[in-house]
Amino acid sequence: MDVNALKNKIGIFSENHVMGFIVGTSIGLIGRYSISDALILGINAAAALTLFPLVSKLFMQALSPISDAISEYMRNRFKGRELYIGLDWPILAGASEIWVLAILLIPFELLFAAILPGNQVLPFAGLINLSIIVAAYLLGRGNMLRMLVYGIITTPVFLYIGTYFAPYITQLARDTGAVNVEEGTMLAWATIENGEFKFAFANAMAGNWWGIVLAIAWLALFVIFYIGRSKENVKRYSDDSEMDAV
Repeated sequence: MDVNALKNKIGIFSENHVMGFIVGTSIGLIGRYSISDALILGINAAAALTLFPLVSKLFMQALSPISDAISEYMRNRFKGRELYIGLDWPILAGASEIWVLAILLIPFELLFAAILPGNQVLPFAGLINLSIIVAAYLLGRGNMLRMLVYGIITTPVFLYIGTYFAPYITQLARDTGAVNVEEGTMLAWATIENGEFKFAFANAMAGNWWGIVLAIAWLALFVIFYIGRSKENVKRYSDDSEMDAV
C-alpha cells in the first residue's frame, strides 16, 4: 500500500498532484467552501504534495555526501568498528507517503478536536502533525493503510497530552514574557514529540504513583518493541540480501 504499489493499481490517481487535488478539494467541500475556493484549496494541496517531496529530496541529496564523509572519517579513526551517523527525520522527507498522510489526517484531527470530551486544543497551527506521520511511516514501513490507522489511533493521545501541558506552557510564556497570551486563552503544543514519554516521566518525577506506573509500563513496552523490531529487521535484511544474491 505504498505509493509505488498504488501506481500499479489505480494509475494516475496515485500521483501526488492528483491525490493532493482530490483530498484538498474534498476537505474544502466538507468545510463548506464555495466551489471555486474548494478548487483553489485542491490546487494548493496538489502543489504542496508535488513540491514537498521534491524539495526534501534536494536536502537529502545534499546531506548524504556529508554523512558519507563523516562515516569514512570515523572509520579511518576507529579501525575495526562499525559506526552509524544519525540524521534527523527530514532525510526521509522525500517519501511521498509522508505528505499524502499529512493531508489525509487533517480532517480526523479537526474532528477529534471538536468531539473529544475534555479536549481543549484546536490544532490549527499544527495540523500537519509530523510527530505522528514520520513515526507512522517508520512503523508501517511506508504502508499507507497502516500509517493511516496508526495516525487515527494516536491523534486523540496528542490532543489530550497537549491539553494536559497547556497550562504549564501558558504559564511559562507569561513568566518569560516570550508570548503575549490573552486572558481566557492558553498556548498548547498539539504536536508534542514523544508526548506519552513526557507525560509519564514528568508525573513519575513529581512523585505521583500512577506516573511511576506509567513510566515503568512505558519502559517495558519500549523493550518489547525494541526486541521485536530488532528481530524483524534481522529477518527483513537477511531476506533482502538473499534476493540481491539471486
